[in-house]
Order: sequence, then structure tokens, then C-alpha cells
Amino acid sequence: MVSPVYFQFDHPYPSPSHFVVETPQLNARVERKHQHILNVARALLFQSHLPKQFWCYAVNHAVFLINRVSTPLLGHKTPYQLLYDSLPDIKLFKVFCSLCYASTIMSHRSKHDPRARKCCFLCYKSGFKGSVLFDLHSREIFISRNVIFHDHILPYPSSSKKNLEYFPSSSPQSSDSSIVTTVRHIIALASIHHWFIHQLYVNNAFLHGELQDNVYMQLPPGVKSSKPN
Repeated sequence: MVSPVYFQFDHPYPSPSHFVVETPQLNARVERKHQHILNVARALLFQSHLPKQFWCYAVNHAVFLINRVSTPLLGHKTPYQLLYDSLPDIKLFKVFCSLCYASTIMSHRSKHDPRARKCCFLCYKSGFKGSVLFDLHSREIFISRNVIFHDHILPYPSSSKKNLEYFPSSSPQSSDSSIVTTVRHIIALASIHHWFIHQLYVNNAFLHGELQDNVYMQLPPGVKSSKPN
């Protein structure tokens, strides 16, 4: 008869009953990854202005993005790449809660019914070749494959702020949410790859209409011109 072999593992941290509140460093990797996912999910909700009851879809899409973004901890590869030995399809990257139109089912529509449903994108569902959408009129959540996306439009911020994003006075303002999203992606990539970012402020003044008076401008230091003014 073979005697059973027992292994004893010494944990470097105290038992769970002795964990301190708001100290994720004591909970090892799982808790830190959990906070990472929640941080991304909160950012998605804040940007989209989607109600909090949709938090589960924000978490789902956050995991989808994290698994497809390279990290220096994995040799600047994505978790998806290491798991499936192939690069992720960047065409699947959609803006959370962006406006989209899903084709209606032919058997459920008449000649005079709309051919598409106005929705917002929530996430992808594992095992389905389609997108999880939220119908803005019927408030129904469904999955559809025939979808046309408008990533530059966020329905919920558009309804509350007329599609304007406001920033502090020290930062440039933009009426196109896609520009803000692009800047955030660039900053995220720069942080991951340790790139250097230089910020440049450019102030422009545009005058409209005809001027009745002469206007003189002084050239900045270092600029030479054949004319004094």
C-alpha cells in the first residue's frame, strides 16, 4: 500500500480573515487584476454616461479590451496572442456604448416598418458571432450580427451635452468625441510602451469679415522678414 503524500504551502501573507481593508497588495494578483478590470469598466461608464445598471456589460467589454492590449509583462504581447498564438482582430475594437444600427429580422417586419433599429453597442458575447446591443427605443438587449457602427457618436452624452465634451480651460476643447477617444488610446499605448509624449499648445485667432482699419503685427523673436510689418 502506498502512503499518501501531503504537501504544505507557506503563504507569505496572513490568512484572509486578517486582511486589511483597501490593501489589494495583500491579496496578490487576483485582487490587483480585479481592480484593474473595475478601473477600466468605470472609465467606460464615465465616458459613455451609460447608467450604472449596465455595469456588467462594461466589465465584459473591459476584459475584452485588456486581453487584446499588449503589456510589457508579457513581452509586449497580448494575452490573446499568447493563448491562441495569433494576433487579435483590431476590427472588433468598438467604442463602448457607441451608436449603431442593427438590421431588423425580415420575418418580423412589414413593407412599411423600419429596416434597422437604433441601438448602442454594449459588448461581445463569447460563443456568438454577433454584438450585444441595447435598443434605444424599446429598451431591449439583444444580439445581432448585421450591424453598422458609428463609433464617433455616443448617444447618452449626445442627449445630455449635445455631443460636446467639456474640459478645463487649460486644455483644448473638442466637439468630436472620437478625437478624445483617440487621444486616450495614444496615452494608454504610450504608458504601456514607455513612449515619450510632448504636449504643444497652439493658439489661433481667426477674424471673419472685412476690416476697416489697418492691422499691424509684430513678428516673434527669431523670425526674419523683408518687410518691417
